[in-house]
Amino acid sequence: MLIQLTLSFMDFNKIFRHEGLRAQDKFLSRLFGIFSEEIVRIWASDEILAPYKDLGRPTVKTQVEANNKNRGRTFDFTLGEKKTGKRFICEQKCELEFENYKYLELKGSEQLRHHEKNFAFRRFLDVGKDPRKYQVFVKGRQIENVRGIVLIWGKVSERGRKEVKERYHMHGVLSLEDIISDLVIWKSKSYLELIREKQKWCNNLFHNLGPST
Repeated sequence: MLIQLTLSFMDFNKIFRHEGLRAQDKFLSRLFGIFSEEIVRIWASDEILAPYKDLGRPTVKTQVEANNKNRGRTFDFTLGEKKTGKRFICEQKCELEFENYKYLELKGSEQLRHHEKNFAFRRFLDVGKDPRKYQVFVKGRQIENVRGIVLIWGKVSERGRKEVKERYHMHGVLSLEDIISDLVIWKSKSYLELIREKQKWCNNLFHNLGPST
């Protein structure tokens, strides 16, 4: 039986936002960004509890691009909704400290405007409007039943989720806060192993950068 996302007990403001410590927060934001996609893959790999399954990175092409063997545009995840069998192109944006924490929490659709300068993101949004215009390839093979888009953000307010879904025709807006909360509640061994591994790597790095004993 699938369960919905839990109420998040994670608070990215407490983890990544500290008054007077911008340099620290910038460092933590960049460090987290290196492996944050791995967290989503672990979440989506839970066969029982996760509402979606990650099918791999999707490459989205127009008919002309497909005929001309153009590269198209590649996004972060292809999420298959277990309950319905529908598939969604998914892009993750996690800018925690950028521009004085302006994008840490998704509060409204205006926060997506700076991404719209990017052609790939505009294509992502266009898939939400009419997925039938595009062909989607995962691991070199074309897949069917792509019905729209899902956005992943660091922290998401309910107002922001509702507004973005309505304005950009999104199937869903997920938060990394909720995803991590799920993994902790599920007692995910893979997630715990990931965190311990990254902690070990960082500890080893800083130990080796220090004076020898």
